[in-house]
Formats: sequence, C-alpha cells, structure tokens
Amino acid sequence: MNCKKCGVKIDKDARFCTSCGTKVSEEPKKASPQQKFGKLIEKLKEHLEFLGYSFEIIPPANEAGKPILLGKHSTEYKLNFWELKEDIILFSIDLSTKTKSSNDLYEFANKANEKYLLARAYIRNGEPVASLKSEAVWIGEYSKERFAVFIDQLRNDVRQLNAIEGFDKLL
Repeated sequence: MNCKKCGVKIDKDARFCTSCGTKVSEEPKKASPQQKFGKLIEKLKEHLEFLGYSFEIIPPANEAGKPILLGKHSTEYKLNFWELKEDIILFSIDLSTKTKSSNDLYEFANKANEKYLLARAYIRNGEPVASLKSEAVWIGEYSKERFAVFIDQLRNDVRQLNAIEGFDKLL
C-alpha cells in the first residue's frame, strides 16, 4: 500500500505514513449524531493519534451538549477535549487528589498557576476527594506547528506539578 499524499510505500497495518505523517484512510464509519465533530477537532485528534493517543468518545449529557474526547496515552496524563464553539477547543487534564478540598489544595493550585505558562489550574470539589484540573484553550484554525507547540507546552505545564512542594502529599 502507498501513501496517498507522498506515494511512499507503507505497511498495510500502518495508521500513519512514516514519511510525511499523513493518516492512512480507514473505511468510513457512520458517526451517530452524538459523535460528529467539527473539522478542527478532527485535525487535533488526528495530530494526537500520531503522538500515540487513543480515544474514547464520551457522549453528551443531553441533546444540546457536545461529546467529549478522552485521550489516553501510555506515558502521558489523560487528556479530555471538546468543542466550545467551531474554532474554540477546551483541553483539560484532571488529577485526582488524596484529600477533600482544603486550603493546602487551593494554595497548591495557586502555585501551579504561578509556574504554568499556558494552562490554568483550579480545584473541583468532588466526593470523596477533590481533583486538580489543568485547562487550556485552543482558538483558531489548525496549524501542525502551532498545535505541536501548544500540546508540548500543556504537557510541560502539568509535568511541573511534580516540582511543587506538597505534590506527594496532595496528589
């Protein structure tokens, strides 16, 4: 089998061309209305698949809602993302804590925000424990280069949590 974009021979089981990175087309699957995504989110998803993420679709809670893509990776944090509008995508990384909401946890989130360059951290109260959410927003058209910088910075921001005092006690 040959790549449709650059013509290089690729394995029949390949998901992407090893030369140019183009996704190998699969048999088209009919998506249910709940699983339809815009062009932008499909391009971002394809980029993340190339980086080794696999995806699960979480259906919307109601007719007006939009599905969420849950990205899983063998060495990275789970990554949720969904369309807020046609060209606005919210990315979220949730980390479970070992405790309920507390001043220590809020201080930790504030320290994270001081270190973060792209994402913003906040605490979401839950039962039985709270979670630390780190979120960033992609706005505009897809660009391979811009998105590579965006996703690298988001992952670097979250990796910095390990360096914050109290990480082992709280997360």
